[in-house]
Amino acid sequence: MLNLYPPFQAPGIFQRLLRRRAQHPDYYDGCYLCLNSENILSCWYQLREEGADDKHQIAQLFQLAGIETEVWI
Repeated sequence: MLNLYPPFQAPGIFQRLLRRRAQHPDYYDGCYLCLNSENILSCWYQLREEGADDKHQIAQLFQLAGIETEVWI
């Protein structure tokens, strides 16, 4: 799960993430978004079968959130 706290959220981020998720439903299949009562935006990935590529799934969460990951993946 990736949590984005309010001080680190760009204006309109939730709408942009929802739009990105809707524009690429096959790529982001299994990725979910939630904005809680404290305005913490959470992105998480549905657990898949054993042996799934964790780095790929983590990279998808960061891509959905608009965060560059090339440096560490």
